[in-house]
Amino acid sequence: VLCVNLSMVRALRKITNVMVRIAQGDLGGRAGLKRKDELGSLALAMDAFSYDLERSIRLQEAIGTGDLSMDVQVRSENDQVNNALKGMVENMRGLVGAVGRVVDNIARGSGQVSESGQALSQGATQQAASLEQISGSMGAMAAQVKTNAENATQADVLSNDSKDAAQAGVRYSIENPHAYV
Repeated sequence: VLCVNLSMVRALRKITNVMVRIAQGDLGGRAGLKRKDELGSLALAMDAFSYDLERSIRLQEAIGTGDLSMDVQVRSENDQVNNALKGMVENMRGLVGAVGRVVDNIARGSGQVSESGQALSQGATQQAASLEQISGSMGAMAAQVKTNAENATQADVLSNDSKDAAQAGVRYSIENPHAYV
């Protein structure tokens, strides 16, 4: 009887030590008991629990780095941790998609502004050329139109810079989807 009790005490100590490690945040410990009794079942369940917690933490770390490519395996409808992780990943994927669509819309709008600026610049340049052909008495007016054309050209340059920046943002967003997470 003493042998049986000593064997049970050793098994309980191993299980207790692993549970203490888990309580301290160390999920690397396993009881590793090969018993075929209730203590063996308890140790096996505890080892599986510790492994599942470790796996959930690895998933959370991946999400934290922006990796949304993983597939979260839910063990049952009562699996609160993995159901929450799965919902988080799905929501984050939706958010990244929405951000991408917004960036696309900004790029399109920037392109339209650039095209309008180019048309304005071209019209102002043509107007300046026509006015320079008018008599010398209209010289003051021609100088003003030329200033407008220069301002329009500067607006065109700024508009093109804006368009280029938006397109670079779109490319970056596509190449680095985890940067927005």
